[in-house]
Amino acid sequence: MSILILVPMLFFLQVDILSEYPLVAALCAGYISSGKRIGLFLSALNVSFRDVKYVVPYFTQMGIFVTPVTTRFAMFLIGIAYLPH
Repeated sequence: MSILILVPMLFFLQVDILSEYPLVAALCAGYISSGKRIGLFLSALNVSFRDVKYVVPYFTQMGIFVTPVTTRFAMFLIGIAYLPH
């Protein structure tokens, strides 16, 4: 839904995305494509196995809690690599 705000704002601010950031369009298409694939896969599983609709919220909640921890840990490892000796 945020893309509905982002695109008009970029036109209003006259930002030329393709010349400044050439990979943005490809990355956005990849994110949208992977989201659709995951949704279709889960809906196909829901047709075969009725318990999927009860399991998906737990995995979503687990992802919400795990993502900040792994992100901070990765930033910590990168920081150690660039410390002066």
